[in-house]
Amino acid sequence: MIRKTFSAGLKSFVSNRHGGAAIIFGVAAVPIMIGVGSAVEYSRAVDLRTRITAAADAAALAGVLAAQATIQNASLNVSAGYTNELAQKAGVDAAQKYFNSTALNRQSINKLKVTPTISIVGQTVTATVKFEGEVPLALGVVLNKKTLNIGNSVTATSGAGSGQFLDVHIVMDNSASMGVGATLADINAMLADSKMYPQGGTGCAFACHVGSEYGVSFATDDYAKSMGYKLRIDVLKSAVQSVLSLANAKKASVDQFQFSLYTFANRLTALGSASKDYAALSTAVDAIRLTQTDGGTNYSSTIGKELASKLPSVSGAGTSASDRKTVVIIVTDGTENSLDRYHSDGSFTATSPATVVDWKTTDNWQHFLDPNFVLFPNWTYTITSGTKATATYYDGGDFKVQAMNPNICDSLKSKGAIVGVVYVIPSAPASGYTGIYSDIFTFITTQIQGGASSTIEKCASSPEYYASANSPAEISTAMTSLFQKFSTGSARLTR
Repeated sequence: MIRKTFSAGLKSFVSNRHGGAAIIFGVAAVPIMIGVGSAVEYSRAVDLRTRITAAADAAALAGVLAAQATIQNASLNVSAGYTNELAQKAGVDAAQKYFNSTALNRQSINKLKVTPTISIVGQTVTATVKFEGEVPLALGVVLNKKTLNIGNSVTATSGAGSGQFLDVHIVMDNSASMGVGATLADINAMLADSKMYPQGGTGCAFACHVGSEYGVSFATDDYAKSMGYKLRIDVLKSAVQSVLSLANAKKASVDQFQFSLYTFANRLTALGSASKDYAALSTAVDAIRLTQTDGGTNYSSTIGKELASKLPSVSGAGTSASDRKTVVIIVTDGTENSLDRYHSDGSFTATSPATVVDWKTTDNWQHFLDPNFVLFPNWTYTITSGTKATATYYDGGDFKVQAMNPNICDSLKSKGAIVGVVYVIPSAPASGYTGIYSDIFTFITTQIQGGASSTIEKCASSPEYYASANSPAEISTAMTSLFQKFSTGSARLTR
């Protein structure tokens, strides 16, 4: 009975078509499951690659910003090469740390290797983050592939398309003291030229801005130029033109940077206001010479009052052309003196505008105290031993010479302006010089130059916006580096 039942059941199973479908499904299920599992694992690997790429994107941006911050905060008196080395290291470290903190599911990837690099070419910072690794495959044994390699490379840059919208005011000292030779070689050549100080039959380290005094002729800056002598004012002009060239190359749009240029001695003279025509501005700079209308140098009146009145009442954030950040760059030798313009009526203070005469190369002139001159009673300077001492103004009888009082810059900062200062270190004849103006040279190069950190530097909004520069190359580099600090903006991914 049992044998018959089994035999019947077997016959029924063999003849049953539904049973065949089950067998076929059972056999096919294995590759189907492997295929589905492989697809799931591949999708997981792709998802991990996407996640790691996103972490690399963020790391590259962090690297650019860290490198930029290092450049931004570096002293302008540190060489560009050394600053770039520090910036590269800071960028690499930041990119690595940021990647490590944001790369989710890193534990799911074997042999994950990340390589961030930072390059700095000119004014552009570029960060590249490469990664590679292996995603383990649970079903890889069946397919004879235990891992799936993943990798990618992303790049971020600080190049065109980023940066601040700036309203830049560059204020250039063209007072008589900027007529000194630009280098010791220029000074020596001028000292050897008897036509530089004809009444003494000897040379003079200064080119003059007036043609005569009491009927005695002077050699002007025109003469110095004709002889090929380079003056401080010439170096200043070249440095400002370098800034204009950099702005033209760096701008992401036509209206990103606008400039107002001024010269000053006893009064402020505008060369161009809120202009984006860099060629026209450069031409105006070409025409600058030592002041022809002013006597000494007056910071409190020209910078503290006249310039302050020309700045917007409130600085913008720099996000757009209608929200410009106000930037002021002052280029000066930091020396102030109290001589006023010639008064034709001989009075101490001009009784009417008509009695104030603009100097010309043929005018006689006399010394009058500037009625707007404010004495700076004392400041701190560093003596040879390195200790601090107190300086006071130089009294020349009918005129006084003193350092720049940094408090005059408060009126600029109160309007939200960021103030940068390039201190053009006054050149002087070699040690032992006893000729004309030797006592003033000594005063300037000891008490004013030695006290620059407590006077001129304090005018800047912060130490990283201050530089002291001596050679023509240093002055140009300081100017362009300062503008780069102001104009640096956000980073962006490029691939």
